Amino acid sequence: MKIGIISDIHANLPALQAVLARLDQEDCVKILCCGDVVGYGGNPRECVDLVRQRNLLCVRGNHDHMVAYPGREALMRADVRRVIQWTRETLDKEAFDWLAELPMEVNYAGINVVHSSHVFRPEWHYVVDERSICANFLFQSCATAFNGHTHLPLVAIHNRGSRPRLIMLRDFDLPRDDRCMINVGSVGQPRDRHPQAACAVFETRTRRVSLFRVDYDVALAQKAIRNADLPAFFAERLGEGR
Repeated sequence: MKIGIISDIHANLPALQAVLARLDQEDCVKILCCGDVVGYGGNPRECVDLVRQRNLLCVRGNHDHMVAYPGREALMRADVRRVIQWTRETLDKEAFDWLAELPMEVNYAGINVVHSSHVFRPEWHYVVDERSICANFLFQSCATAFNGHTHLPLVAIHNRGSRPRLIMLRDFDLPRDDRCMINVGSVGQPRDRHPQAACAVFETRTRRVSLFRVDYDVALAQKAIRNADLPAFFAERLGEGR
């Protein structure tokens, strides 16, 4: 069966709508979300509502966590803190409580989903190089896991007795005897210089991962940020994929 995987929506409603429409075309039986439904973008309430309406299995991202648990954003930049506070003020209690109750990981059909990595400390560990890959695989017991957080589509692969590898995600057949951590990139704020929204499909029988880049109305997402009087940088970067 086909399973859709998305991550890092970041309150970008046009991007989320476009990605869900693309995954519907693939006849995915379930869609899993690697977290960060909110943050940066101008439509947090609408994105939470849509994720809930579609019954996506979702884990808690660091931005979801900062919104739901006040004070956790203290070490972030001032512009990020501003968006976090605005998001809290925008969400109703039901959406706020939903974010607070999101699990840190979910398992579905033999797939494990986390937001950042399997490392417990430091929180929200980035898997971006050989050292961080090694740290993740010290704790990843399952064969196949998906994550987000870096906004970069990547595949980390580890075969016992060999050094781990990190490659850019493309259409790829996962090795059956290796442990893999697949980062599906970002729906709402790609950072690999591609402004299109990213998502992936995992075919459980063949173990094939297919990466999709989906066009969406970037100008509409930028307008929502500006209408909310959020920092202009978060709107500008959408058009550049950074």
